[in-house]
Amino acid sequence: MKLWRRRAVYISFFVIFFIGAPILIFYTAGYKFNFKNFKVEKTGILVLETKPKDAKIYINDNLVEYTTPAQINNFLPNFYHIKLQKEGYHSWQKTLKLESNLTTFAKGIILFKQSLPILKTSGDIVDIKYLSGKDSVLYLLKDQERYELRLLNLNSENDQLVYKFLAGENINFKNIKTSSNQNKILVNINTSIPKILVININTLESSDLFELTKTSYELIRWSDTGDGVIYGYNAGILYQIDLVTNIVSRILAAQINDFKIENLYAYYISPDNLITKINTINSDEIESVKLPANSNFSFDLEPSDYLSLIDKQSGELIILDDNVFETEDNVLDSIIMQADTFNTVWTKESKNLLHYTDFELWVYNFDSSENTLLNRMSKDVLNAFWYTDNKYVVYQTNNEIKITELDSRDKRNDTVLTKMENIYDSFLSDDGEKVYFSGVLGNQQGIFELQIR
Repeated sequence: MKLWRRRAVYISFFVIFFIGAPILIFYTAGYKFNFKNFKVEKTGILVLETKPKDAKIYINDNLVEYTTPAQINNFLPNFYHIKLQKEGYHSWQKTLKLESNLTTFAKGIILFKQSLPILKTSGDIVDIKYLSGKDSVLYLLKDQERYELRLLNLNSENDQLVYKFLAGENINFKNIKTSSNQNKILVNINTSIPKILVININTLESSDLFELTKTSYELIRWSDTGDGVIYGYNAGILYQIDLVTNIVSRILAAQINDFKIENLYAYYISPDNLITKINTINSDEIESVKLPANSNFSFDLEPSDYLSLIDKQSGELIILDDNVFETEDNVLDSIIMQADTFNTVWTKESKNLLHYTDFELWVYNFDSSENTLLNRMSKDVLNAFWYTDNKYVVYQTNNEIKITELDSRDKRNDTVLTKMENIYDSFLSDDGEKVYFSGVLGNQQGIFELQIR
């Protein structure tokens, strides 16, 4: 090779090195040239995690070489459309903004399984109630002109008769009350002489509360400490009923519209719109506060950290801090949250409240004091509840069960889990793997199981 050619080769290598090396260094350091803005910019990172794993990743409709979980580097600042797909599961998609020198996370994404409902038990199901921790469901079955209260174990499919109603007997299923350990239930049976049954879910043994105490009750509540104690109100007296010893004790004498028991304290609302807190051990009155005039509030029994009250006439919800009794402030000044709704569902930690009307789903966060509209529907919302991770909400219309995410970036993923002719009631299994519901599918009617994980 002639000398001038060798020199040309050497010079070319040096030029390529001195130009290419900085480019390579910049690239590995996370810089790229943005031809749109005509400048070098620091890139961003995208982190994706799904349950289950190994979902295909599409970025701007282009399939990439990675599957979830994945960390993908060197994105120029921009909006990117992300789509995650796995065979047999509903897809997830969202447009995310990736920024310079920042990592954008999309973690905890659940891809819900595509499946068909399976009939667990057939019949004309009037109502159902899930027993958390028991993997069982109480249901009311109409058999010709009479009704049966039955217990279905969802794992073993053992279906047992709990109580067979006599002619003229009926119940309001929503008023069935379950003890805190889910071992016993209280069933109000409406007859010419109303009676309250205490039923042991484990043994199916039942007893009539009137026969035990010789008293009927207008209002009845379980103690929050187990299944051994019940509190009942009748004719101006609040009683404590010990189911172990059958001893009935008077707690207080007062006119009561509603009450709840929590941590050895009784809270009651009187006809003059006073809410009072007393110690159930020594009956010492702690304090009373005045509720708004012309209201008809009753207790929402779920939360332990707050006083949640719903006006049964107007549908107004107000939530008060329990320390309202320790201040001299007007009760209106102590309202933490206020909304129009008859339906509330709390997370276990009482940090988030799902509340909904016929056409809207809302979530209130107590840490941030933010009330967020999740979804607005054209169909009546008949039921709604939290998914197990509290990052999704399951809701039901008359013929669909859907799940929507809380992630507010771009449009929320709102997925149809199943669609049928009629869906009457629904609930989620404790492990979050199945949704159960009563309904009609073709010529099948009864309780159905839908595998979603």
